[in-house]
Amino acid sequence: MKCKNIVCFTIAWVCMFNLFVGFISCSRDQYINECIDINDKYDENKYKFNLINLWGGKAAVVDKGGYYLFQGDILLKKHELDTLSTRGAARIDKRWDNNKVYYVLSGFPSQYSANIFSAMANIEENSYLRFIPRLENESNYIELVYENKDEWVAYSDYIGCKGGKQEIHLSNDACEIVGVIIHELCHALGLYHEMCRVDRDDYVKIDFSVMNDEERHQFKTYTDLEEEGVDVGNFDFNSIMMYSSFMNDKVVMTKLDGSIIIAQRAKLSSGDKVALAKAQPAVLYTFYSYYTEDGNIDSDLKYQRVKYLRCPEGANIKFKFQQYFSPSSASWGNYSLEDFDIKTTISFINDDSGEIFQSKLIPMKQTSGYEDSFFTIQFPEGRYRVIVSLSGAVKGESNSSKLSVLKKIMYNPRIYLHLEQVLINNLKIKIPNGFEYPADVRSETFISI
Repeated sequence: MKCKNIVCFTIAWVCMFNLFVGFISCSRDQYINECIDINDKYDENKYKFNLINLWGGKAAVVDKGGYYLFQGDILLKKHELDTLSTRGAARIDKRWDNNKVYYVLSGFPSQYSANIFSAMANIEENSYLRFIPRLENESNYIELVYENKDEWVAYSDYIGCKGGKQEIHLSNDACEIVGVIIHELCHALGLYHEMCRVDRDDYVKIDFSVMNDEERHQFKTYTDLEEEGVDVGNFDFNSIMMYSSFMNDKVVMTKLDGSIIIAQRAKLSSGDKVALAKAQPAVLYTFYSYYTEDGNIDSDLKYQRVKYLRCPEGANIKFKFQQYFSPSSASWGNYSLEDFDIKTTISFINDDSGEIFQSKLIPMKQTSGYEDSFFTIQFPEGRYRVIVSLSGAVKGESNSSKLSVLKKIMYNPRIYLHLEQVLINNLKIKIPNGFEYPADVRSETFISI
């Protein structure tokens, strides 16, 4: 997705509260052409709500009997609150171990299961996370539950990793929109609504006068409690966690200029990607496989491998280029290595813009064993395709015998591009490239030809 706005929404970093509470997720967006003028700040303190202790702070909720409704689409079971409230305030502590999210699908027809997999794929392609079917009784997992109802149902029961089983419920209509599924999954990954940012009044106007008491609780602020939240990047109207101007056929929120907000429910925005990187950073900083038809190019004269590299803001990466090139000259005839141009090209391409960020050209030379060289690159935040290409060409006049020798030489080099060291905002990130790690983990720390 090409999105030029550098934006992101709130995640709870130190403490979730001192946040503004957001809109109901279970209402369908409606589109009308009229705007409203909201001039006066409404006193939301006049209205009834339940105030509970939650995750180290105060939360405005609606009492629904057996559960509390928080932020409109988070259902908190009362019998679990004592356990939840003792687990600490920081959402950073509610991450999924090793960025692995185990899941179970319960009762979904095949067409809706396909949408769930599409939602998971969008998150996987733009974050450090992996969704894995729960097959071996893993203790922490998400159960996605199908609600065979015509009424709109779309909610999660926790923000971040709850511990044990946590649930996401989706009805027929909700299942038809991949972005709605992404939205609810993102709650389970630790993300709040975009309009929960502490700076939201710098971007939107909210009309409390058109809301009923149950709706108003979602906009209760707690700045008087002096709790601190962290806003990542700029306010993102395009965030998949942002809501539209409408609630129950009423315009309740607009931009500052009075224009209507239309929620996008297609895929993660650029800001969402950065927020996920903050909420679920790479525990084991790795390359990610690039699965497309043009990912690998193998011919007699060119070999290419491609992987992704995802970089949060402030990534400083040291790479190790390793080559072992000791071809036998027995069958070269009258030719030598000097008669050929054999080189490795390493390109770092910004995946959003398609532009080459940096490129390295390394001429191949004959070695007696593995030889290492190093280079370091400072990356802006984003996702990059890392392309390693080994190519060969004939110098001067070409002929069949010369090409035959070149083809033999091209089968010989062993090329590796390793992640040697990663600093994120001057914090050293562990690279699982030692032989103490399993082969499947270690293999994602290098690209080889």
